[in-house]
Amino acid sequence: MSFLRDLSVGARSLVKTPALAIVCVGALTLGIGLTTMMFSITYGAIMRGLPYPDGDRIDVVYRTNPALGGGRQSISLQDYHDVSLQQRSYAQLAAFTGGTMNVSGKERAERYSGSWVTSNLSE
Repeated sequence: MSFLRDLSVGARSLVKTPALAIVCVGALTLGIGLTTMMFSITYGAIMRGLPYPDGDRIDVVYRTNPALGGGRQSISLQDYHDVSLQQRSYAQLAAFTGGTMNVSGKERAERYSGSWVTSNLSE
């Protein structure tokens, strides 16, 4: 009985102050939406894993330069070729880089986001 009385008092106070009601509904909407998004990301990346055979064995190799703060830097194509010839730790090494490119046909060219990959990336 007390719960129903509290509920009716809360509903009356929200009717008296519609701005507060809008803020409350907006906060609940954002909270539920962000929680759902974070669960989807976590489930997709950690629980389900990558959509590749032996996806847990895929690794990304970066280089670092302590003189520049030690942050991750991409590897140049020449360094990739040198590393792929000399490395013994991986069964296979592939490379990719992202960017934008122009694609044209008979009509005007259009700009797309894409990646350049080595031919052995899908093996």
